Amino acid sequence: MAQIYDFDDFNYDAYNSEAYDIKEIGRRIKLARKARRISQKDLADKLGRSLRTIQKYESGDIEVSITALVSLCQALNVPLSYLIGLGTRRALISSLADVMDFLFMLEKVSELKFDIGVEKPPKSMDWKCSLSFNGNGTDAKHNSALCLLLEQWRDQKDKLARGKITEKEYADWKDQTISYCSYERISQPENQVPLFSDKFSEEQQTALRELLDKYEERKKSLLETEAKLKELRNRDLRERSD
Repeated sequence: MAQIYDFDDFNYDAYNSEAYDIKEIGRRIKLARKARRISQKDLADKLGRSLRTIQKYESGDIEVSITALVSLCQALNVPLSYLIGLGTRRALISSLADVMDFLFMLEKVSELKFDIGVEKPPKSMDWKCSLSFNGNGTDAKHNSALCLLLEQWRDQKDKLARGKITEKEYADWKDQTISYCSYERISQPENQVPLFSDKFSEEQQTALRELLDKYEERKKSLLETEAKLKELRNRDLRERSD
C-alpha cells in the first residue's frame, strides 16, 4: 500500500465528523473566493462551469465532486484539505507536550524569527513570558506579515469582547485569514516531505486515489444510513396512521 503522506493535502481521516459536509465545503469555497477577490462569474469561467453551478456550490445546494474540488483548489490556490475541512484547521492539542512540540517546530521555520521574552520577580511584579516577532529589520520573510496578522487578531478579539462583532463574524474572520494565508508557503526543513503541488508524483497519485475511494465509501455509507432512517420514519408513520 502506498504511503499516505503526513502533510497538508494528504493527511486525512475519512471519518472525521467535519469532513464532507456540503454546507461547510460551500462556505469555505465562498470564503476562499472572496479572500482571492474573485467574482463568482470569474470563478465559473476559470472552471468552465455555469454561474448557477458556482452559486449552488457555495450555498451547499449541490454536492461538489472530487474532480471539481481539485479544480477549485487550483483556481483558488488553496489546499484540498482546507476546502473539505481537514488538515488545515485544527491540530489535536491534548497535552502541554503538543503545544511545546509546535513551538519547537517554529524554530525550524527559516521564514520566521522570534525572541523569547521573560519577565519575573524580583525585576517585575508579574511573571510573563512571550514570543516576540520583529516586523522590521529582519531577513525573515514572513515576520512582517505575521506581525500584521497578530495585530488584526488582537483587534478582532477586542471587538468580540466589546460586542462589536458576533461569534460567527469572529469565526468567519478566522476562516478568511486561514484561506488568505494558505498560499504563503513555508519551506520544509530537510527530511520533511514537500507541500501541496498540482504536479503529483506516482506515489501521491496513488494516495489521492485511496482518498477518493474513502470518500466514495463514506458517501455510500451516509446514503445507506439516510435511506434506512427514511424507511424507519415511513414505517413509523404508517403504524401511527393504522
